[in-house]
Amino acid sequence: MADFQEEPHVNLLLTCWEEEEEMSSSMRYRDRRQQKEDAPIQFERAVTGLWIILMFVVFPLIIHDAYFDLLQTKFKTFVVLTTAMFCVIVFWGIASGRAGNYIGKIKEKGFKNWFLSTFDSTDRCMMVFIGIAGISTLTAYPYIKEAFFGNLGRSTGFELLLMYAMAFFIVSRYLNVQKYYFKIFLVVGDLICLFGMTDYLNMDIMKFKKRMMAGEISMFASTIGNINTYTTYVAYVVALAGVLFILTRINSEEGKEGESIGNVIFYYISMVIGFIALAMGNSDNGYLTLLAFFGFVPFVAFKTRRGIRRYILTLATYFTGIEVINWINKANPTKVLGINGLYNVIANFKFLIPLTLILWVIGVILCVMDYKKNRQDENAKAIATKIWLVIVVIVAILGVAVVIYANANPEKAAAFGGLRDYLVFSDSWGTFRGYVWRMCLEEYAKYPILHKIFGTGPDTFVIYALKYRAEDMIAITGQKFDSVHNEYLQYLTTIGPIALIAYIGILVTTIKKGISFINEMKNQALASYIVASAFLVLCYAVQATVNINLPISTPVMWIFMMMIAAANREKKVME
Repeated sequence: MADFQEEPHVNLLLTCWEEEEEMSSSMRYRDRRQQKEDAPIQFERAVTGLWIILMFVVFPLIIHDAYFDLLQTKFKTFVVLTTAMFCVIVFWGIASGRAGNYIGKIKEKGFKNWFLSTFDSTDRCMMVFIGIAGISTLTAYPYIKEAFFGNLGRSTGFELLLMYAMAFFIVSRYLNVQKYYFKIFLVVGDLICLFGMTDYLNMDIMKFKKRMMAGEISMFASTIGNINTYTTYVAYVVALAGVLFILTRINSEEGKEGESIGNVIFYYISMVIGFIALAMGNSDNGYLTLLAFFGFVPFVAFKTRRGIRRYILTLATYFTGIEVINWINKANPTKVLGINGLYNVIANFKFLIPLTLILWVIGVILCVMDYKKNRQDENAKAIATKIWLVIVVIVAILGVAVVIYANANPEKAAAFGGLRDYLVFSDSWGTFRGYVWRMCLEEYAKYPILHKIFGTGPDTFVIYALKYRAEDMIAITGQKFDSVHNEYLQYLTTIGPIALIAYIGILVTTIKKGISFINEMKNQALASYIVASAFLVLCYAVQATVNINLPISTPVMWIFMMMIAAANREKKVME
């Protein structure tokens, strides 16, 4: 009888033991599966991290035959490094079995749910961009080869665009963003800027200009090449270092989020070097960067008292740099290349010195007041950003009004002094950008419907420009243009409006993601770096309205977009 009564208890114990064993076995299986998945991730992070370092160190510094094959050298370097990363990642994914996990996830979730959960808005814009670019290449007959390689243009054919897409999807998935990536970039960027300064001083320390014609010497600088491309690269240094200096909090105690005072000083020095190099680069493109930098940074900087006072100090520093260059030019007029354009408008402003002194005084007073009251890191009142928004809107309206007035009354535009050439549009505007933009839109209007949708093929503008407008172009400008000198118009005419909208979507969604990290400033050590990266991309997007998309400087902008995407993905995982 006793045995009969105990039997249910024995069965219950056996059942519990079996269930526990089953759960334990399941957990061991999941642990082994997780370890199996984690091992490849660590390897992939190492590979993508190495690629970032090589792109920040080797890519900008590599030179083969001075400036004579610089475009091809940079292009090949980027293609080789990116192809190598792609091959290693794919091989490792297959060898480690990680590739099979993706197939399993698709089967488990269903393709639609997997796609929506795996690819965000930026990813989808990228897919549309590269997909349409591929169709554009296939419909570029009889110039399919030229559209693929971009060999008749600036090597920005489908091959390069495909490299951007490949790198984007790999790096955004696997990179573990580290602070030292940004510091490496700034160190190398400072060297490039300093090298460019020696070129401005006519030193030619590397003898790169020894075989160049006299008229070309002032058009190239550092290891980047043409001054327009050089100032694009320098603008990266200015944007990154400037935003980091303005936003980064100094830690006086260990264990708090922020940076050491040494790091903040490093950012300030890098910013100063960038400001001076940008002016010495003698390209007006750089001033669009400054317009974006000084115009948009306050919307995040003015959220804290620290941001307000450092923004004022940054503005004072920039004007001081202009004065320093002015002094160098006057002291050594025969030893420097000299600067023209908007620099002269700023340098010759009669109230520049008083304005600079006032900014320094205000900045120092704010620093002393906040330090004494221990308010260095307090939030500023919300009214600060609202006031700045009003200022920006008023300035924008006045700017548009002045441009309309100057073009409606060109004979009276002389009253604007040195700004006249920038306000009155004509074929000669912006070293004949006015002509090439007009010509681009006129020819686009004549395209057959297929080319209106998909463009003529990546980097094929030069083919059609010379085919239909060569005589007209040479008669008006005295030169042959192989690019529209406006990245957005270039994409419109070569890969069509759909791809252009997708590209703008990539820029906008990436910038939005990066700036959203401003809300993580107190909780995430990387936040200021990601916000700074967003402003770097924003500055690039603004100056791209007058510049060329080249495989010398543009890959670097794409890298910062990849790092923003990677950081955003990691933030979502942590949430």
